[in-house]
Amino acid sequence: MNESRTAGRPRAAAPFLLVATLALVVAACSSPAAATPSPTDTPASPSLAEPTPSSEPTATPGPRLYTKVKVGEEQYVTVTEVESWPGNDTQQPAAGTAFQSVSIRIDAITTTSFTSEDFTVRAPDGNIYPESPPGRSPHLSFQNGMTPNTYWEAFVTFEVPLVDADELFLLYSPDFVDAPVEIQLY
Repeated sequence: MNESRTAGRPRAAAPFLLVATLALVVAACSSPAAATPSPTDTPASPSLAEPTPSSEPTATPGPRLYTKVKVGEEQYVTVTEVESWPGNDTQQPAAGTAFQSVSIRIDAITTTSFTSEDFTVRAPDGNIYPESPPGRSPHLSFQNGMTPNTYWEAFVTFEVPLVDADELFLLYSPDFVDAPVEIQLY
């Protein structure tokens, strides 16, 4: 008889362990950190890969990140990062200016091409600034014959007056659209 009581005791702890484990799993799954993807989930270097589905962007102050913009019938363009870049040993901003680096992701809808020279930024006063190559690495540069359902992501850097650095619009003028596509950065 003594043996049957010993065998029954571990069973009494089993429901408690099951409930405790289930509570931990539910708590972990409902954590905001687990549900929100971070910008570091995207590739750190230029990449040509399959695009992944993205959730709807949320309105936040600062750069307008992760808003997917359809460009013609060939591409989606998404800004994934905007920040000041201090330069490097060979490239420094002039006095009174700053480098603004924009990480751009291009998703191919059809076979398409792009070049970083198609990107400029417009300041609130209407002045337009071209890229400052080579800029921050990895550099977006040029891609020809990008196949459908792949993407490329890298930086384009612009040198702008300090007074305009936080109020820029990205303009994209590929040869397959009639007018530039404008994306508000701030």
